[in-house]
Amino acid sequence: MWAHDFSVDYVYQHSSRNLSWWYRLSAVWGGHEGSLLLWLWMLVLWNFLISKLKGLDDLIKRHTLRQGLFLISGFSAFCVFTSNPFLRLLPLAPPEGTDLNPLLQDVGMLIHPPILYIGYVGSLMLYPLAIAVIKHPKQSWSQGLVTLCRIQWAVLTLGITLGSWWAYRVLGWGGVWFWDPVENVSLIPWLLQLTLLHTLKVLPRYSPIQRPVLLLSLAAGISAVFGLFLVRSGVLVSVHTFSQDSTRGVVLLAAVVAMLAYSGYTWFSYQRPSQMITKKISMLTREGVVLVGSYLIVLVFLIVVLGTLYPVIIQAMNMTMISVGAPYYNQLIIPLALVISALMIIQSHLSWGRVGLVNQRSLLLKTTISTCLMVWVSLNEYHLHVMMFLGVFLSSMLIMEVFGYSKSMAQRVSHAGFGLVILSLTFSTYQGSQADFIIKPGQEVLFSGFKLRMLNNREVKALNYESTVVPIQLIHQSTMKTILQPEKRIYQPSGTIISPVDVYSNLSYDFYVSVGQPAKQGGWVIRCYHKPLQSFLWLGSLLMILGVLTAFANHRSRRKSV
Repeated sequence: MWAHDFSVDYVYQHSSRNLSWWYRLSAVWGGHEGSLLLWLWMLVLWNFLISKLKGLDDLIKRHTLRQGLFLISGFSAFCVFTSNPFLRLLPLAPPEGTDLNPLLQDVGMLIHPPILYIGYVGSLMLYPLAIAVIKHPKQSWSQGLVTLCRIQWAVLTLGITLGSWWAYRVLGWGGVWFWDPVENVSLIPWLLQLTLLHTLKVLPRYSPIQRPVLLLSLAAGISAVFGLFLVRSGVLVSVHTFSQDSTRGVVLLAAVVAMLAYSGYTWFSYQRPSQMITKKISMLTREGVVLVGSYLIVLVFLIVVLGTLYPVIIQAMNMTMISVGAPYYNQLIIPLALVISALMIIQSHLSWGRVGLVNQRSLLLKTTISTCLMVWVSLNEYHLHVMMFLGVFLSSMLIMEVFGYSKSMAQRVSHAGFGLVILSLTFSTYQGSQADFIIKPGQEVLFSGFKLRMLNNREVKALNYESTVVPIQLIHQSTMKTILQPEKRIYQPSGTIISPVDVYSNLSYDFYVSVGQPAKQGGWVIRCYHKPLQSFLWLGSLLMILGVLTAFANHRSRRKSV
């Protein structure tokens, strides 16, 4: 890649001499073969990390690493025989490559895929760990699994957030999550890891939950390979899919079937018959509410899986090609998300193992403040929507968890981050606005309380593209905020046209502009979005990650004190 060796087919397909060095680096994982090689590197990395992981018995660790090496061998063979990135174009090498996909020529491509893969591939390693625990149930393993899940979930959350940020900035439709099937593939192990983290909190206090913990671990590992099958086999229609090779799909599907068969055989061969559970959990204790919330997250997981696989099943039955869009997910998941938010608030005012509310004054104060915010929303003549009121009320309650009763700073910070995410999505969904305009240089248009004035276009020539920049002054309350500079680019040698957007962002709102086609009567078609509290989405996601890192710090300090 660095030497522009176009005799290597992968380099020819995904690079060119005009690419900057950082895009040549991102081109390493910009195609099917390279991204699968990245997957393999991450699998090796996770085996190394598990070898250094504390909290696992040596017997469990050795068994996990042996199976991890088997997975590495299997994926290495898959790379070599079906997806070799080192195949050569001989005897004559092309003088120039076909270039990297222009949509991938962005800083997001440098950081999003590696970080996403670290978290995603990490979920695969839950599978051999669960197998090892099933075979050796008397060895210590729970603390090691907690550590592993925290790392994986935090990194996968960061990867998904970066992917949403990238899509928001590059694709020009003003959103962060399209419910694309391949986006859902990354969300599936994330939901399973999230459920696993919460059930592991209950495990020390309620041992019968061990079986669901192991089943979740197995499911998370299998879901990683099944997601790989969906993305690499061509059964899904998506802008994210890599290949349409049915041979690769058959091999990956066989791997999924083998994992299911082996986990089933191990489960029924080594698990002892379940005994009558004498200890019951009250739904009025913290562990009871946490488990109910975990069941609801599993329900969200099933909704996402059904929405992702339903078009595949219908197409396989030779009926028709359909797609499942945002309305399906929003109608089912938003109410569940609000219920889960309410349970998050309730559990923070309950004790482990004891029935009854604690710190009732704090709960009353938070409820009063949140109610006042709801009244403020209605007095400011916002659109009256019950989901908006519920979103404001519950998100503000969660944000105030930072000052809550729970002794766990990690929980308070991560739950407050989730509250910020809910608040951002509530306002951007129900108070955001968009409009299309035709505008010429020197003209002004009004939109959502802002004045937009178009300046003269300018032409820009870069190494591998030519661009028309459409500068637009953004004026609010007689003050110029910034000059937005959306573009229309034509990439060479492919001739691909893309429209990079420009975003003015502050803590209270984002103003987002993308440029369309030149208008017949002169000027340009532009699309504008006003998105209140959009920054809270990124801030909230980072706080959720920070909460997990805080849990690491607390665990290390406790261990040192012992």
